[in-house]
Amino acid sequence: MAYAWNVKKAVAGNVPMALRDPYSDWERTNRVAGAQTSIVPKPLWQPVYVELAPVGGQTAEAAADALIVAEKTDANDLRFNEDTWWLLDKIRSGDAAAMAALAKAMPRFFVFRPEPVAHEAGIYPFKPLKIGPAIPFAFTDKVEHTDAGWDKPNRWFGESPVFTAVIDDQIGFANARFRQDETTTRIARLWVQGMPFQETFTQAPKQVIGREFLDEEINGLLGSLEFEDDIYRSIYAHGVPDMPPDPILAAQRVRQTNLIDPTHIRPYAFQAGHGTHVLDLAAGYPMENARQDRPILAVQIPTLATAETWGARLDLFVLLGVIRVLHWADTIAEGPDGKPKPMPVVLNISYGISAGPKDGTGFLEAEIRRLVKLRNATVKTVVVLPSGNGYRAHTHASLTVTKATPQSVQQRVQPEDRSVTFTEIWCDAGQGVTLTIMPPVGPASMPIPIDTDGTYNWSRDDITIGRIYVQPHGDTRRQVVFALCPTINYPDPAHCASAGAYTLTLGKTTPGDVTVMVDVQRDDTPSSFPQFGRQAYLDDAFVGVLDPETGNFAAPHATRSNVKWEGTLSAHASAIDDNVIVVGGAYDRHAFSPAALYSASAAMLPRKTPTLSAISEESRAHPGSVASGLFSGSVCTFSGTSMAAPRVARAIVDRMVKGEPYDTAALLTGGQMLAAPDARLGVGIMAFGVEPGRLARRIRG
Repeated sequence: MAYAWNVKKAVAGNVPMALRDPYSDWERTNRVAGAQTSIVPKPLWQPVYVELAPVGGQTAEAAADALIVAEKTDANDLRFNEDTWWLLDKIRSGDAAAMAALAKAMPRFFVFRPEPVAHEAGIYPFKPLKIGPAIPFAFTDKVEHTDAGWDKPNRWFGESPVFTAVIDDQIGFANARFRQDETTTRIARLWVQGMPFQETFTQAPKQVIGREFLDEEINGLLGSLEFEDDIYRSIYAHGVPDMPPDPILAAQRVRQTNLIDPTHIRPYAFQAGHGTHVLDLAAGYPMENARQDRPILAVQIPTLATAETWGARLDLFVLLGVIRVLHWADTIAEGPDGKPKPMPVVLNISYGISAGPKDGTGFLEAEIRRLVKLRNATVKTVVVLPSGNGYRAHTHASLTVTKATPQSVQQRVQPEDRSVTFTEIWCDAGQGVTLTIMPPVGPASMPIPIDTDGTYNWSRDDITIGRIYVQPHGDTRRQVVFALCPTINYPDPAHCASAGAYTLTLGKTTPGDVTVMVDVQRDDTPSSFPQFGRQAYLDDAFVGVLDPETGNFAAPHATRSNVKWEGTLSAHASAIDDNVIVVGGAYDRHAFSPAALYSASAAMLPRKTPTLSAISEESRAHPGSVASGLFSGSVCTFSGTSMAAPRVARAIVDRMVKGEPYDTAALLTGGQMLAAPDARLGVGIMAFGVEPGRLARRIRG
């Protein structure tokens, strides 16, 4: 076999360098090459996040009107989801609130465009900011936009409502923990992003992707169907199907069928639902409590975004959800004048990724911070995020490189990994840094200058099996993304990379030293899915020190190893804002450190610590957190900082409703305030409270 490296080109296709997304490009390269494309509907539509950009002396009103006209007439070139249509309609009509928002910042919104034209510039009065991977199940028929359901206030929210919002997967919306009574839900709005549109339900408007349910529709289901599984069967295209027993077919189905026919639970997880568990921790109450002051907003992301853990699609689905949640919070509660009244909202997003700039400038974290900051100028808005679970995952390295002392780290790619592998390298611009990759088979790459934009292919017999993307990130940083094909690829065996150690060597051509960060992107199969991805990790000769908490010889040497446990904070959690709360995970009862074994460290990063931490593990003997399973009356456990975050979200909502402060000192009342901020636990550990209707612990006393 002939292996070779070659420079591809500085710009991929018609994609401007500033908009090139390595994850999207690599996904498309592998999808086009694979044999599985026959099951994907055509055309494929890409989500494009844009900013309104009036041209030629246009007013904002004229630019918004031009876009609405174009969307109606350019039937095969442009789509809006309802949030975008609503915003543009308000701007073109001179709505006071929309014009006030314009005074603060030009509005940003999503449009959907076919892949061949998604990167074309200069056609419409907007500036593209981010272009994501194609969404296979995007609704491709023309959508007739309407005000139905969007400006219709609800009246049942109680005297001092604060919305609890969750963006997650597998949300058991019929669960009794989210109801006021047998036939009345507390979920004011639910957006199932991965659900194909069905004419059966027509109260809410059609969506470009997914299906939105109003509370009246959920109430109708609760009142007309006796059992919860019948409710889910009635709305999901094929109910909640099991996965085929053959593991190869099962893996292919996760990759293929669920792309266009996602269901509300993970395969094999009939009693456990991640989103249900998170929502219960954040807002669950016994039905008999009839809480009217705890309304819920829920966005269920598709199986696709959960199964492919590298995050490129996740970013877009989550941001779509954030925009929708804020839109709901602005429009569906009624004020004294009978008009929509923006209401406070606490939004929990229990997801994270391991690679990114980790300085708050990544796409999703920066945009969440911007939106939260804008809305907090008028109404309380809080986003709660987990710190991440990568402390001991060996996915982060920090290398100090000089001209005289190049530094290396090994990226170990596991065999029978059916998912693609991404590794990101970050450093300051203008430092003369070079990258050389020595794969497990074949020749080493040429020294690749990180200060020069470019794309480099790693091929076997002229078939591309890896690619290196070198590009700027802002004005001062450089990003390198090393992408690899799966190490086993049943649908397309030719597009298969070698498992083993890929040695990444960072050199320097100029005087002085520079710190280079290396992060392997999250690549593992989420719990309860059939095995698909296997996490790649970093290694060097100085990994293997005794870990006193686990008893394993797996820790990196504190000073000699380039692999680090510090700096493992989730990239999504790196933004710094008083109303973006980052939560670490802790043990309720412990014999060693109170920090959960996996709870990430923010040391070495601009954000030095999480905001605070909450209990995510009862003890070593009783791991995980107890909360509701998918169906009413069921109980399950999940572990991770994802379970700590909703506890904090709940505490913030409780304090907001009572008109009490929700700063960290208030949240830590009854808990443990640390003597000094900790890189893994923040300023302290919140008390382990008892959620209504459930024991806090599996063992009393």
